[in-house]
Amino acid sequence: MFCEQVAAECAHLGACETATASVVQALKNAAKEENKVALTALCTVLSKDVIIASLCLSDVFLGDDGAILISGCLKKNTTIVHLDLRGNNIRSDGAIALAQMLKINSTLKSLFLEWNCIGIWETGIKAIADAISVNGALEILDLRNCKLSPQGVNMLSLGVKNNKALRSLDLRWNSAGLVGGRGFLQAFKLNNTLTRLDLVGNEIPEDLLRAIESCIERNATHMKELETSKINANFLASTFQQLSANHQNTIDSLSMKLELTNETKNDATEKLAGVSKDLLQSLESKRVLEENLKILESKNKELGSTIANLQKEILSGKEKTASVEYESSKSMGQIQTKFKDLEVVSKELDLHVSILKKDKAFLVDELEKVKRREKDRMDFTEEKLQRLEQSHRRNLEEIEVEKEREYLEKVRIYEDRLHYIDSQKQKILEDFDRAKADFMAEKHKLLDLMSEAEVKIRSDEAKKRQTLESEISSLRALKDKIQEDLSIQISIHTAHIRDHQSEIQTLTNAKKALTDELSRLESKHAKALNEHSTLIADHESLRKVVRNQEEKIKNLDSKIDNYVTDIEHLRKKLTREHENHEKITSEKEKAIESLREDLKSWIRPIDVLQLRRISKYFDYCISTRHFALLNLKRFTKPQFDRTGSRIVNKTPSEYDGLFFLLPATYRAVYAEVFLKPLTELEWGEDDIYLQSPIPQDIGRLTNLVRLNLNDCGLTGSIPSEISQLVLLQTLSLYENELEGIIPSDIGALRNLTELYLGRNKLSGEIPEAVGSLTSLTILNLGPNNLCGSIPPQLGQLKYLTELYLANNYLSGSIPLEIWYLPNAKDMFLHGNQLTGTIPKDIKNLVNARCLYFEDNMLSGEVPVEIMSLTRLEDLDMRNNSGLTASFEFDLLRI
Repeated sequence: MFCEQVAAECAHLGACETATASVVQALKNAAKEENKVALTALCTVLSKDVIIASLCLSDVFLGDDGAILISGCLKKNTTIVHLDLRGNNIRSDGAIALAQMLKINSTLKSLFLEWNCIGIWETGIKAIADAISVNGALEILDLRNCKLSPQGVNMLSLGVKNNKALRSLDLRWNSAGLVGGRGFLQAFKLNNTLTRLDLVGNEIPEDLLRAIESCIERNATHMKELETSKINANFLASTFQQLSANHQNTIDSLSMKLELTNETKNDATEKLAGVSKDLLQSLESKRVLEENLKILESKNKELGSTIANLQKEILSGKEKTASVEYESSKSMGQIQTKFKDLEVVSKELDLHVSILKKDKAFLVDELEKVKRREKDRMDFTEEKLQRLEQSHRRNLEEIEVEKEREYLEKVRIYEDRLHYIDSQKQKILEDFDRAKADFMAEKHKLLDLMSEAEVKIRSDEAKKRQTLESEISSLRALKDKIQEDLSIQISIHTAHIRDHQSEIQTLTNAKKALTDELSRLESKHAKALNEHSTLIADHESLRKVVRNQEEKIKNLDSKIDNYVTDIEHLRKKLTREHENHEKITSEKEKAIESLREDLKSWIRPIDVLQLRRISKYFDYCISTRHFALLNLKRFTKPQFDRTGSRIVNKTPSEYDGLFFLLPATYRAVYAEVFLKPLTELEWGEDDIYLQSPIPQDIGRLTNLVRLNLNDCGLTGSIPSEISQLVLLQTLSLYENELEGIIPSDIGALRNLTELYLGRNKLSGEIPEAVGSLTSLTILNLGPNNLCGSIPPQLGQLKYLTELYLANNYLSGSIPLEIWYLPNAKDMFLHGNQLTGTIPKDIKNLVNARCLYFEDNMLSGEVPVEIMSLTRLEDLDMRNNSGLTASFEFDLLRI
């Protein structure tokens, strides 16, 4: 906005346009530098950021440079999952950078590229398609209004074919056309993850759209089933983990109980050891007591012997008593006292012995009780230990059996997984090898496409140069017309010049010689100068006049150049401002009027007549074959691709386009000399848009094997001379503005295998001569304005696989011969006025895959034999009010 204000102020002040443009360009460059610095800083931050998850840069005029910077920083970023780059004028270089980023980045989930120019060059969309084929993270891609061509959409479909992550793709308001639609239909044969594809505004036929929608519904159902299976698998995995955890807890609890049992056993063993120790101590005490008892018994024996000795002494004393009563009476008291003492001692000893016996009996009883208790305890402990050992043994055996079973199950599962992983690994290796081979093929193809793009750029530049030259020639023609008008006006003043006729005649001869020398080769210019110098020497008096005339001619050329520049400026304004067309036209008329006035002021009438003579001579020259041959050889350089015996022209030059516009002589020479070696001619809307009829000289290209002029703006009728291309195998004039009838001479093309004449305005009946094309595999004649009935001669096309006659005005019944085409796979007869019934002979279409009979006037009952077509995938009989069926279709199969 600021730059526009500065330009307006400079224009208001009357500044030079060059200086104003320099100032405005400097301001724009400064703004771009500031934007570039800011964008570089943003990219530096993003390359190190770990927080930002969404980045929106829509409508900020990034261009290719900005897209390259953003792509470079996102190669290192691992957090951004949403990227919005809508309305940034991104072209092929930016698209290539984004594609390289997508090959490396594994976190980006959604990418919006609406309102960019990615599809202008096929290299950009080709790079994005290659990136999509290897990217495993991107789920949403928006390419609305990106100027994608049918070839670009077809390339994108090849990338989608191998992608397993993309869920949504928006391609609204592009130019996918029939080629792009078929590409996606083929891609859905391998892709089962894309659940949303929007193709509104792409000029795709309705039948293709319905087929694509059915594939999308199939993918959506598949994804739902996959999600359900994933949920079930997760539930089973969690259940298995929970059971494993419970099983582990049970094992841990049993292990703990086993440890407690072992501890109890150890405690019992320790107690048993203590009891055994006490028992040993008791036995030791018993032994000590027995020893004491033995000692007491020995003492008792000693006392008994002592008592016996005492008794002996008593007896001896009684015997001595008699002898010595006196001495006995004295010692009697002592003896009785000692005896009493001994009796007391004997009683005490007997009491002590009885006490010891009682203690011994008590200790023996206690020892027996302890033995019995310890024996009972040992028996109970051993029995308990045996029960525990048995239970633990059973538990351990069950646990071991369970573990063995689980181990075997896990081993089986792991072996299955290993087998599956090995098979998957083998598949991945095979896919990798295929992908590698495809990558190398795509790489070579990309290099070829780059070379083709360079050739196309040069051809576009040549077209622009040709356009400018044609405009200059038109302006020069306008100048000639003005000169003719001026000559008419100047003829009024010829009466005033008759007095100087001799002198003017001499000057006219000199002028004629000079003009001839200027229009011819430079080598003859020296001769003209010599003649002119001779005339100057002979006519010294006229030298000044000639010089004045030359100066006037130079001034005229400069003025014409100035006016051409002004007119070119006006033409550019006309292309930019359609609303001001009338105003610009009036300014142009004023400029032409001023040019006319200027021309009137200095050109001489005799010069005008001389220029008219030169123009007539030039018209005669360009109408001759010799001149056309020399002229074309001088400027034309054929651009053909040679691959073995194939000579292909896929990128038309400026002269290829002129082949349809040049005079008849030029067309004949150009066809015979420059186009006749071709074996394949393939042009399309992206290459050239002619808006002219097919020339009759097309019949001179007798070496053609493939002729493809799809969507080239062709008008008029199909020339009958096309039947002279007897080697032709593919003829495709699809999607043009052709009118008239299909020539019957087309039956001479006996080698033809593919014929595409659909999407035109052809009328009349289908010629019976089409049945002579016995090698034909594809016949596409719809939509058009064809009428009449379907010729039964089409039944002779035994190799026909696709018959497309839809959306015409065909009437009558379907010929019986059509139902006996052995190789027919796709038959499209919908959108006509066909009547009659569907016969039982339909069962002979054993290879049928798609049958479309909707929007006709068919009647009768649908034969049950149609169910015998085991390969049938699509069957459409809608909008035939007279059709009935007495059976149910297998909708799961059809």
